Amino acid sequence: MKKGLLMLLAGFMALGVAVKASASARLDGMAADVRQVEDIDLIWLYPNKVIDYKNTVDFRLADDYNGWGGGTNEWGGAIVDEKAAGLGVIGVYVNRPHRMYSAWANLANHPYGLQPLSGETWANVGNDWFVYGLHNNQRNLDLFWADSLGSTADLGIHFTYGDGLDNQGGFPSTYDSQDYSLAVGLGFTDVAPFNQLNVHAEYQMQNASFNNGSLKDNGISSILIGAMGSADLSSDNSIRPFIDTRIDSENLTDIAGDPFSWSGWGLMFGASCAHKVNGGKGTVSTGLTFDYYGADQKDPNFDSFGSFTADQYYAIWNAMVESQMNSWLTLRTGIAKLIFARDYVSNNTANATWYDPTNDPVVFSMGFSVAVENFTLDASIDVNSLENSLANIQPGNGIFFGSDYNENNNNVGAMFQVATADLKYKF
Repeated sequence: MKKGLLMLLAGFMALGVAVKASASARLDGMAADVRQVEDIDLIWLYPNKVIDYKNTVDFRLADDYNGWGGGTNEWGGAIVDEKAAGLGVIGVYVNRPHRMYSAWANLANHPYGLQPLSGETWANVGNDWFVYGLHNNQRNLDLFWADSLGSTADLGIHFTYGDGLDNQGGFPSTYDSQDYSLAVGLGFTDVAPFNQLNVHAEYQMQNASFNNGSLKDNGISSILIGAMGSADLSSDNSIRPFIDTRIDSENLTDIAGDPFSWSGWGLMFGASCAHKVNGGKGTVSTGLTFDYYGADQKDPNFDSFGSFTADQYYAIWNAMVESQMNSWLTLRTGIAKLIFARDYVSNNTANATWYDPTNDPVVFSMGFSVAVENFTLDASIDVNSLENSLANIQPGNGIFFGSDYNENNNNVGAMFQVATADLKYKF
């Protein structure tokens, strides 16, 4: 045990760590969407999946808004099997961020803040961030319960509470808001043609007030529904089709003092195919995903971008590799590409425009896992830092060690920088 921990610490010293975690470092390392692979982050869509990840303590070391946590901004929880006591599987998470972006988020620039389902792991209630004070609630508490319904089905329930108070830059008037959500997930085995079939439904709502409670919202909510299957095509090949839809609504007529309202809906569907190699120690996968999101905002007084309608259509192809190198090290890599992207926006100036919103041509990712006893560290790599090391090999230092800094005070001597990281303990 001591030897393993020393190896882990030595590895950090050699690699350089600058962590800024999003939802799942494993997914980040493969440039993958959570629906395409089996991953613990499926619990946020399908609460019944906590049964598959029971007896796990799950630490997320930072978030997209606060960067490195410094011991105060991390989030995480624990999933415990209490079936022996007749309580099923119970999970508790705290401090989950209100909005988290996926590895695909930078593929496109989204007009007027629209966010498709493929760009996020989860979103604000209403999927609107214009009135930021309403939507900065940290998920203070996530509660899970799941149990088996006989031998062929699992049932899971997920409840979320979030609270926030925003002083709008120091002004006396404040936005005060609370988030609530209730999700149900069902998992079935051997439902032809699927080995596994999961379905989920979730209702989210927010209570918001402004000016010390004198003004209240007129309704903020989201509804999420989806399904995901998994089927073995042969001993080494499998397919995972999926579909998700989201309906968003937000009415702030009283808070904004004008007919301000927002509504939107999205549809995401696709499939991934996986092939096992080296007797199952490695997996090569590829996927194709289609994504639509449309929104309509009424804002005649132009308090937030004005009135507009918008539609966006995306088709995303990706490929990923995950390979277990030995008993303690797993390597990952992946690439994602927009093969079709179009946005249509019509605003209150009578302009209507179709345009290509592509931002980054591709997203290329790399990552790794280090396992020591019951601990597993998942991390994704800052690809730019690795490519910089490969392009600037220095005799003597090589690419594993060094302490050279560039004009931006970035360490260019280390082999690479870690971009995102999670730490898990199985018991």
